Amino acid sequence: MMSLMKTDELVPGEIFHVFNRTVEGQSPFTIPDFAEYFLDSLLFANTKSSLERNWRRKKLKETPLDVNDKLVDYLALILIPNHFHLLVRQITEGGIQKVMHRSCDGLARYFNTKKNRQGHLFMGRYKAVHVSTDQQAMHLFTYIHGNALDLVFPEWRDGSLKNWRQSENFLKNYKLSSLPVFLGGSDAHTTIKQLINQEFALNYYGTPKEYLEAIHKWSSDDYAAVEDLIIE
Repeated sequence: MMSLMKTDELVPGEIFHVFNRTVEGQSPFTIPDFAEYFLDSLLFANTKSSLERNWRRKKLKETPLDVNDKLVDYLALILIPNHFHLLVRQITEGGIQKVMHRSCDGLARYFNTKKNRQGHLFMGRYKAVHVSTDQQAMHLFTYIHGNALDLVFPEWRDGSLKNWRQSENFLKNYKLSSLPVFLGGSDAHTTIKQLINQEFALNYYGTPKEYLEAIHKWSSDDYAAVEDLIIE
């Protein structure tokens, strides 16, 4: 069974798979304004300092971020229409909790204001699962990026992907993912470029081609290696 870590078990220096899904079939990440808001909040919520309520209006993108003030390191991420996945290393005690509270609650308020609705946007509190081995980290890195294929070729999960050329092109051009950053694409999302610590992946992959090959070669055995670390 998957072990969901309590807040006081989120140990600094350790890596976690952090994820959540929306309620009522809401798909906020299909709308650029909401996707951008969430990515911006992941970036600017990642600080030990207090975050002003009107942080986005002040165009904080123009202000350099202090790398010594970060709460977490983002190692990989993807936004799918109704959920998100993050691979995160916690730097500061309580860092994941603070970033998720700021980002998820902030998006919910923003979404509700724009949509004239009330209530929760996400299915309860975010989930954070400890990644305890290098094998788990490597497989999760691939799994997170491969999630984009659920939108067009869901058979990738059990290793029965047939049209790799189309799949590869789709992955390269899926903007709300950190994969294009690792591939060195010139059109990778600007905010995601700022978010991601690319050094982590170098422990497992040597070239951009290897990132894609890992998804291409994904099989049911790979899925079994991370089954306890994910939620469907």
